Amino acid sequence: KEIKVIRYVSYIRGILLSFIMFTTRVSIFISLVAYALLGEIVTAEKAFAITAYYNILRATMTIFFPQGIAQFAEALVSVRRIQKFMQYEEIETAEGVSMTAIVEQHDVSSSSSEMQQEKESANPLALPSNRLIKHSESDGLKEEHQPQQLNGDAEGNHLSDAGVIVEKAVARWDPKATELTLDGVDLHVQPGTLVAVIGPVGAGKSSLIHAILGELPLESGNIRVNGRVSYASQEPWLFSGTVRQNILFGLPMDRERYKRVVKTCALERDFHLFASGDKTIVGERGVSLSGGQKAHRG
Repeated sequence: KEIKVIRYVSYIRGILLSFIMFTTRVSIFISLVAYALLGEIVTAEKAFAITAYYNILRATMTIFFPQGIAQFAEALVSVRRIQKFMQYEEIETAEGVSMTAIVEQHDVSSSSSEMQQEKESANPLALPSNRLIKHSESDGLKEEHQPQQLNGDAEGNHLSDAGVIVEKAVARWDPKATELTLDGVDLHVQPGTLVAVIGPVGAGKSSLIHAILGELPLESGNIRVNGRVSYASQEPWLFSGTVRQNILFGLPMDRERYKRVVKTCALERDFHLFASGDKTIVGERGVSLSGGQKAHRG
């Protein structure tokens, strides 16, 4: 469909450009023929005057007027896109929240001294083994609880240390769709732990990540993020700029940290291959990079 529209637009632009070449001459010819058919005598003075008038109108009628119509049509398309975007429902971004209030709601009877002892404990809590993510019948992600239950103190401490909390999340990409993308997902992720969400194609793995990032709005449930979230997509993304700018990503330059990042990502060899080192321009207008090089910088 898009190619078809582009083809039509190209035809229209070709016709408008052709007007510049023959419109004036054809108009002069038709005017003189009509003048002669009306019984008037065509003289050089009259022909020169008609030609001068058409030359004055040529730029306006063959260049500016068609371009004005084309620009107006493109502006109308842009306005419609902006209007459609502005009419979408507002999405609440997932901001970092304090886990203290959550602990108080789940364990009201705990004293302040007990809560302080739990926070000072040297043994970090791992992701509970009684929570498994499985693929539900509605092609969404759903959590399966085993019979083992957590007591109030353990649950409160678990929530206080959790980095990401997903509670009964229900969401779908298409509001008109009958099937849910996420169906009652509960997930508690501890800071510093490695969690893998496994499932077949279309199970909602990427949708769960987008829901945590706030890109997928929830119909019900809630998501809490303790702190900031750093997202590394499956396909690396580079903006037009130097390699150093893509690594810093707007942050101030810290030499020691920058060297550690370069060494950890194995970028030293790539810097030697580039003529300008980490000042080499990459992106759409920069040098071509392999998939591995893009992943290192992304």
